[in-house]
Amino acid sequence: LDVAQEASASLRAGQLYVDLNSVSPETKQAIAAAISPSGACFVEGAIMTNVAKTRQQTPIFAGGPGAADFTVQANAMGMVVENLGPELGRASATKMFRSILVKGLEALFLECLLAAERYGVGDKVLEKVQEGYPGPDWQSWATQFLARTVEHGERRADEMREVAQTLREMGIEPFMAEGAAERIAFCGRGLKERFAGRPLASYREAIAAMRDRHTQGRLARPRAARPPLVA
Repeated sequence: LDVAQEASASLRAGQLYVDLNSVSPETKQAIAAAISPSGACFVEGAIMTNVAKTRQQTPIFAGGPGAADFTVQANAMGMVVENLGPELGRASATKMFRSILVKGLEALFLECLLAAERYGVGDKVLEKVQEGYPGPDWQSWATQFLARTVEHGERRADEMREVAQTLREMGIEPFMAEGAAERIAFCGRGLKERFAGRPLASYREAIAAMRDRHTQGRLARPRAARPPLVA
């Protein structure tokens, strides 16, 4: 929003201003309001996958008054943009709420395997999950999701905090989103530097690094004393 407010003074009618940040629909609407006095046309964009892998072919959802023009111009240059219409908020909402599932799964893998590997039963847990839900390759998923925490844990946690704020603004208590943000942030701290871009051979590498990072293998925050259940 600060950048949009500053940029607005240099914009003019006929230009497109595209914001691709991972922020809430409400923040996108505030950015649009900041751009509006300049006469430029606002586009909210949502980047839907890893840019480093797909580069200009990265799928982007676009919304807002300038979405149609942006989609035509960008796709003519080899990009992959889908126009979700002139209504602000739909593009960012799609990304935000997709994150509840995607990063929620990441947090569940982290918490499950941190505990399971303490007893050396991570593979056995995944084996039993595979029997009940045979579609995905759960071993492969475990490594993929933990690799995301290693590489992008800090950013992904920030995105989930933005999701939590979005839900809160909608009157929905963000129990899962907030918990996922904390778990990803806590587990991912310092791992990017440790692996320095090297791919994980197995989820166990990430779990071992997380355990090494903490003295005496402690992987939980200190908890305040709980009040008695019965007064």
